Amino acid sequence: MSTVTDPEKNPVVEDSGKEEESTGWLADYLIASTEQMIILFGLYVFSIGPMYWIWLGAKYVDGSYYVAAFYEPLWVLCGMIPFLGDWVNWYVRLWIF
Repeated sequence: MSTVTDPEKNPVVEDSGKEEESTGWLADYLIASTEQMIILFGLYVFSIGPMYWIWLGAKYVDGSYYVAAFYEPLWVLCGMIPFLGDWVNWYVRLWIF
């Protein structure tokens, strides 16, 4: 049983002229990747708080080379950007006291 629709009874709703602007798949991919990198960098920076004593032992005593190597870029970045270094020092002090 097939029904034929009458165009006068079911008028087609016309577009209001607004089309959804799409930035394209490459731009969407780059935006998503940038967001993910910002989140991962934040987790990386925040992870130094609970890992401070382990990192300190790895860097200056006889701890794991991998832990020292993992946090070395953060150490260098904090030396290059004074604001970041001050903030990381403040954050680490929350964990060690």
